Amino acid sequence: MNKILIDHLKQFEGCKLTAYKCPAGIWTVGWGATGKDIKEGTTWTDEQAEKDLIVRSNDCIEAALKISPILITCNDYRQAAIASFIYNCGADAYRKSTLKLSVDKQHWQEAAAQLMRWTHVGGKALLGLERRRAFESLMITHENNYT
Repeated sequence: MNKILIDHLKQFEGCKLTAYKCPAGIWTVGWGATGKDIKEGTTWTDEQAEKDLIVRSNDCIEAALKISPILITCNDYRQAAIASFIYNCGADAYRKSTLKLSVDKQHWQEAAAQLMRWTHVGGKALLGLERRRAFESLMITHENNYT
């Protein structure tokens, strides 16, 4: 488990135990969980939310490493930045993005700039996404490979 990723997700996702519609209009519960089984009236316990967060964050780390194998040699901060992006936007969005191309080339400053392009929902900039992407940009440019 990547503690940096878990801490980051908890800071930016927040936890709501009763389903709500996120700014994109998607039913969401826990630490940002979405899916066919999440709908109006869905209620989770703290334990369900925590378990889902751990499982999904691990899945996002695995997806990041599979889609961009160069991340295997990178520090936990860079892995967490990309896994957080996947957690928020999805693996398909990452796979098709210019962000992925920058990561694969290890152009970290360029990757940070690409992250900052993903701050809108429905054509509207969201302050929460701007803050999240700014933090991810800091993580992806983190040079310490001994975390």
